[in-house]
Amino acid sequence: MTATLKADFDKLQTDIQAVRANSTVTPAQEQAVHADFDQIAQALVANGSTQQAAFDQLAALRPSGNPLTTPVDMASLTTKLTALESQGVSATLVTQTLADIQTLINGSPVTTAQQQTIQADIQAILKDSGGKIDLTTNSGHPGGPGFGHGF
Repeated sequence: MTATLKADFDKLQTDIQAVRANSTVTPAQEQAVHADFDQIAQALVANGSTQQAAFDQLAALRPSGNPLTTPVDMASLTTKLTALESQGVSATLVTQTLADIQTLINGSPVTTAQQQTIQADIQAILKDSGGKIDLTTNSGHPGGPGFGHGF
């Protein structure tokens, strides 16, 4: 890794830490969203989905783009989660999941200036890596990175 690219990553990390420093989200609140998604996956599997199909359905709920620069479209998320009710997910669990996600959003306000700074950091990394690094995708647990404050 070049010194310039390392400096780019260091700046991104610092800027992300600044965003998190303003967050009032607790680990328990983050864990609640993870638990919600685990329960949704279990309901899908219990209703006949394979584990991989359930994972894919939950992964499709994540907004595209960088979670710190792409706001969550709650209307779209509500529609997508509600559609899972026909596949064995209870309305109560859908409602709870949406409430838990909204709690994360409310507790981790990211200003437009912070979004722009992080987006600029990402662009610098992409430029300085020659486009060899993709920071725009989300990976991991379906309830993991991808919905703003780590859900």
